[in-house]
Amino acid sequence: MTTQPDPFGGHLSYALAAAHRTVTQLLNLRLKKHSIQIEAWRVMECLDQGEMLTMGELAKRALLNPSALSKLVDGFGRIGTSPDFHGGSAPDQSAADQSGTDAHAANPPGG
Repeated sequence: MTTQPDPFGGHLSYALAAAHRTVTQLLNLRLKKHSIQIEAWRVMECLDQGEMLTMGELAKRALLNPSALSKLVDGFGRIGTSPDFHGGSAPDQSAADQSGTDAHAANPPGG
C-alpha cells in the first residue's frame, strides 16, 4: 500500500495556513480558560503598547473590521462594570474620571 503525496506540502501558503491554524487553536485554548476571545486579546495587546490609536488604526492592527471592533469595545464597557472582572469589586472610576480616559482599557487583564 502506497501513500499519496501531499499536493499542498510544497506550497508556502499551505505551510503558513497550517501554522496559523495550529497557533490559533493553541491560543484559543489558553484564552478560553480566561473567557477571552482571540479578537479581544488582539485588541488588548494593541492597547497595551501604549500608543494613542484611532478606532480605524486599532481595527487595522487588531485585524478586525471597524464595525466588529465597535461591538467588541462596547462589550469591554460591560465587562469593566462586572463585579467579577476586578476580583469581586466594582472598578474604581476615580482614576478614569481624573485622567479623562478609561483606566481599565489602558491596563487589560494579564497585561
